[in-house]
Amino acid sequence: DVIRFAMKKDYRSPNPVLVKNIPIETLQLVILPSDTKDLMMGTDYVYDIELTTASGDVDTFLSGKFSIGNEVL
Repeated sequence: DVIRFAMKKDYRSPNPVLVKNIPIETLQLVILPSDTKDLMMGTDYVYDIELTTASGDVDTFLSGKFSIGNEVL
């Protein structure tokens, strides 16, 4: 099984701006500064997380909005 995070400018965009596999062992999504360094700050993106099973079934089980802030935390 594979869990994948994909982020796009909007849901109609054919190509994601960021794709990350989420390890089954930890179920932790890690987004590094290097993953977003080329993305525009102050912009909202959309994302979904989907599970693809070993048999090929695909289930999108989470979607939402992801904001790239322009502040330092």
